[in-house]
Amino acid sequence: MTLEQFVFKVLAVPFIDRGRDWDGLDCWGLVRLAYLEIYDIELPSFADRYERSNDYETVTEIIKLEKDGVWNEVDTPREGDGALLKLAGHPTHVGLMVDPLRVLHTERNIGPMIEEVASLMWKDRVEGYYRHDALI
Repeated sequence: MTLEQFVFKVLAVPFIDRGRDWDGLDCWGLVRLAYLEIYDIELPSFADRYERSNDYETVTEIIKLEKDGVWNEVDTPREGDGALLKLAGHPTHVGLMVDPLRVLHTERNIGPMIEEVASLMWKDRVEGYYRHDALI
């Protein structure tokens, strides 16, 4: 599946805490499903590690664990990179870069969307961009 095909299909998928498939996704579930469908890379689920995606303390620890594994911080993002974003002041939200300027992510009560990382909403909330070892 191409990134364009994935985006077209995923925009209709609802937000569900700990969602990991086409029936529903949270932010990590979206990135995880994208990596599986587009790049044939299986990322860990972590769904059994938290109850709700706004459990900032637990989600922060999970992101730190995963980030320190096979992800490399990059200054300039490209298609397929992960974006670590702050919600409520915590770096607990992730998305998938669809190009160097836009991120695909999903949020509770909103669902999947594509937004510019330089927008007023996100420009001060980008914690970093990360490239998976398999995509280097």
